[in-house]
Amino acid sequence: MSDQANEFLKKLGMKGEQHRWSQIIAPPKVVIIFGKKGGGKTGLGMYLLEKLGKDYNLLPVVVNFPRSKQELLPPTFAIKTLGEIKGCDNSVILIDEGSTLIPAGQAKLEEMIKAFSALSRQREQVIILIFHATADVGSRILRGVDTLIFKEPSLRQIQWGSKDEILRQLLLEAKEKLANRGAQYCYVDSDDPEFRDVLENPLPSFWSDKVSKAWAGVDTDDNNAYNLFTMGSSPSPQRRRWVTEPLEIEPKPQAFAIRTEQDAAGNIVAFTVEDPEGEVIRNRSTLVAKIHSEFPKVSLSALENASISYYDYYATVEL
Repeated sequence: MSDQANEFLKKLGMKGEQHRWSQIIAPPKVVIIFGKKGGGKTGLGMYLLEKLGKDYNLLPVVVNFPRSKQELLPPTFAIKTLGEIKGCDNSVILIDEGSTLIPAGQAKLEEMIKAFSALSRQREQVIILIFHATADVGSRILRGVDTLIFKEPSLRQIQWGSKDEILRQLLLEAKEKLANRGAQYCYVDSDDPEFRDVLENPLPSFWSDKVSKAWAGVDTDDNNAYNLFTMGSSPSPQRRRWVTEPLEIEPKPQAFAIRTEQDAAGNIVAFTVEDPEGEVIRNRSTLVAKIHSEFPKVSLSALENASISYYDYYATVEL
C-alpha cells in the first residue's frame, strides 16, 4: 500500500487493514468492479459482502447464484433475483453481469444506475455490480457511482472496451498501478471519502473453486433448477425482463441480425446478436454455431472461449 493510502487511512482513524474497506464503502453506496475475465472480481465482491455484512449488520445478498449451490455460501447469505432486491432493506447486494441480464447500451445502463443509486439511499443498501465488459460504461454512468474498483484490466478492455475517455484513463492508471502485483490487489477510486490508490483485498473466508465456478453443471433450461434468466415478474419472449420504470427498458429488435465490431486493423473483436424471438441467444452452443456459420473466418475455439453477456433480446460476444 502506498504512502498516500496509509496517510488517507490514518485520517479516517483506521486501526489496521481490516477496517479500510468498511470505511471507504459505508452504506448507502453504489459500487462497480471492473477487470479482466478470471481476474478476481467475484472473489472481491464476495469478500465485500462478507465484510460489510458483518461490520454494518447488513443482509448479504447474491443475485442469481444457483439455489442448488446454496450450501457453498454462508448461512447468513440470501439468494435473490434482480427484481426482488427492491424489497431488501439494510443489505449489501452483489450483482454479477456474468450471471445477471444487465441491460445493454449506455442509455439503459445510465437509467439502471440512477435507479440503483436512489434505491440504495432509500433502503440503506450497498449495491455492488461486477462488469466484465466496459464498452457501454461512460462518464454519465460513472457520475451515479460512488466507488469504482479495478482489478487488473486486460489490454483489450483498455483498447477496445472503453469508448469513454474518463474510464479509459482510469483503466490505464489501474493497469500501471497493478502491474507486477498479485491478484489480491485492486485500484480504488472513491468519491466520498475521496481516495484513489491501490488497496489489498483478501478473499472471503468461505471462498473455494466451487464458489468461483458455481454455475458448473447447473442446467439453466431445467424448470426445476434456479433459472439464470429470471429477472422479475413480467415475461418477454425468452425470459423475464428487468423490472423498473418504464417496465420494459430494452427495445425489441425488428429482425434477427448479427453486427460486428472491428479494431483499427479491421479484425473482428466483438459481435452483437439481435434476436427478437430468443431462438438463438438462449443456448450458448447454438449462438456460437450461428455466428461461426455466418463468419467462418472466426474460429470455433475463439467463439467458444469468448466472453458472452446475455440480455432480453441481445447477446454481446467479446473475442
